[in-house]
This record gives sequence, structure tokens and C-alpha cells, in this order.
Amino acid sequence: MMIATDANTRTHRQLPLIGMAWVVVRIGVGWFWLDQGTAQARRGAAAVGTIESVAGVAIILGILVGVSASVALMVGWTGIATVAGTHLAIDAAAVAATLSLIWGWKVAGTIGFDHWLLARVRRAARPVERGTTSVAPQPPVR
Repeated sequence: MMIATDANTRTHRQLPLIGMAWVVVRIGVGWFWLDQGTAQARRGAAAVGTIESVAGVAIILGILVGVSASVALMVGWTGIATVAGTHLAIDAAAVAATLSLIWGWKVAGTIGFDHWLLARVRRAARPVERGTTSVAPQPPVR
């Protein structure tokens, strides 16, 4: 029996369930980039490998999922093209999964550090009215 009739409330309650499915995708993509980064570092591209590895760990932990996935994809794509002697290839499935994390960042980070990190960022970004210490909306003065 569902008590809430508001569509937004139902969707908000379903986000953790959808987030659990995204955890599996997130761990797989993060592991891929962590593996790519360590392989790049072993082959002599330490800077590219370090960035990919850090982005992979951030994706696994759910820290700024969209940004981390974007960085991993850009660095991985350009790193493979510019580092001579590496024969690592990003397959289409990894690109598709990484792009899905970029596009679905809001849901992909619901179970992870983004849940708390983005809430703090939103709270800090709210404008505070002059003369008040509260960030809650004030009633109009008549």
C-alpha cells in the first residue's frame, strides 16, 4: 500500500533502489579505469596512469561520479592516443558505461559519497539574505 500520491515523492523513494543497480555499473566502470591506470603507469605513462587510477577509485567510491567519469574518459582517450608504445584500447562497452555514468550522475551517486557531498555543496551554495542567519525562505513583509 502506497501512502504518498505525489509522483515526485514516489520517484524520490525509488531512487535508492535504482541507485543500487547503478552501484554495480559504477564499480565495474571504476575497476576498469583503475586497471587501465595501473597498466598505463606500468608502461611508463605515470601521469596518465595516476589520473585514470584516481578517477577509477573516485568512481568506485561514488565521489563526484559524473566529473570523475568525464575525467577518466578524456584522459584515457587522449592518453592512449598520445602515449607512444601503449597498446591499451578502450572498448566500446567501457565507453558506453562511462558515458552512462556521466549522463546518469545524479542517480549513480545516490549510494556513495555523492549523497553527502552534493548535499553539502547545495547547502553551501544557497544564498543567505542580508540580516538573517537562516537560509530558509522568509515570508513576505506586508
